[in-house]
Amino acid sequence: MDQPTLTDLEIETCARAAHEANRAYCLAHGDESQPPWSEAPAWQRESALLGVRGVAAGNGPRESHKGWTAEKLRTGWTFGPVKDPVAKTHPCLVPYDALPPEQRAKDALFIGTVKAMLGAMADAAGRGPKVLDASAGEPLPAAAPPILQHFTHAHLPPHLQAVSRPLGEIARSLAKDLPPGPELSAGLRKLLEAKDAFVRAAIEAARAGT
Repeated sequence: MDQPTLTDLEIETCARAAHEANRAYCLAHGDESQPPWSEAPAWQRESALLGVRGVAAGNGPRESHKGWTAEKLRTGWTFGPVKDPVAKTHPCLVPYDALPPEQRAKDALFIGTVKAMLGAMADAAGRGPKVLDASAGEPLPAAAPPILQHFTHAHLPPHLQAVSRPLGEIARSLAKDLPPGPELSAGLRKLLEAKDAFVRAAIEAARAGT
């Protein structure tokens, strides 16, 4: 059975979520250069939209980076030690294996966010296979970081599960795609803090609406 075709709105919704997740990751590492989606330049938004289409077609981190590189080169960007939108230079215009770990983590984060959003939208529309996460019955691998157990959501009411679930999907995807180490552990801790903050925000929003 063919997968449903994504609408432009669904693609932009995924791109916005992935962009904001990347922005949060950058802020956690002291990089304040990423603007909110609403203020992002057209080239940056178009790059995210193309990335979403690639993930929907089955791209993993390596394929996603390859597609991003091809688009950058097609639009006149070249390698440079500093990212400069005016000069169109970017330090990540290198083969995937030459990327530093923090940049490979961003690729995995983008893909994890998009997959989580696609799964959530498919569930909401009652179509396609449901995305399985840490609380949906799939056992965690023996080597999985213990922190993943804190991304479960089955104990939460439905409106909070909708907030918590995508973060659990992202955490599982990152833990699967990235090598274990202090940077992965730090990133998962920050993601857990973000998940808890989002859940608290949803609780406050529900209280305000009653």
